Amino acid sequence: MSARGPRALSMDLGVFLLPLLLVKGTAIMVAEPVQAVSASTAIVAGSTGVDSVAEYKPEWTLQQFAAAAYIDQLRELPFGPSPLLHIVEWQPTPNPGPNTDPTANENPILPPPDVTVQMILKSRRGNVALINHRRYRVGDAIGSDGWVVQSIDPSTRSVLIMLPGTGRTATLSVPLPRSR
Repeated sequence: MSARGPRALSMDLGVFLLPLLLVKGTAIMVAEPVQAVSASTAIVAGSTGVDSVAEYKPEWTLQQFAAAAYIDQLRELPFGPSPLLHIVEWQPTPNPGPNTDPTANENPILPPPDVTVQMILKSRRGNVALINHRRYRVGDAIGSDGWVVQSIDPSTRSVLIMLPGTGRTATLSVPLPRSR
């Protein structure tokens, strides 16, 4: 029994049961009376007293027929690559072979800096590359080895860097999302 007493318990039940009884009582009063059917009365299935309804056949316009034919053609086509993934064709650079220049020992070959290009921004004042969370424009030096930004190409999302004095160039590109 409830700690609050029997009166509080009956009030709690009344709050939940009263709406249920009101709805059910209204439904019973509004509903049509059900006619009792005896076992001897034969019921013909399908006879509802409504005239038979003719089968629905839509009338299509020529444009709708053309659209349906086009949809059927599209269903037969295979799915292509994702339009959200930009595919870059990889072209390996030829290996120049071992360096046979006698002055090579004086100027060691410096590899391009190990950086990541996050973004290329195209603007009227000049293109900007976001490399390792810093902005670079054409002519800016990258790292302490002397590599300089030679060009920024927004159409290929790449940055061409050059090592002055040697004429060596390297291309840095924005990494693409990995496909699963």
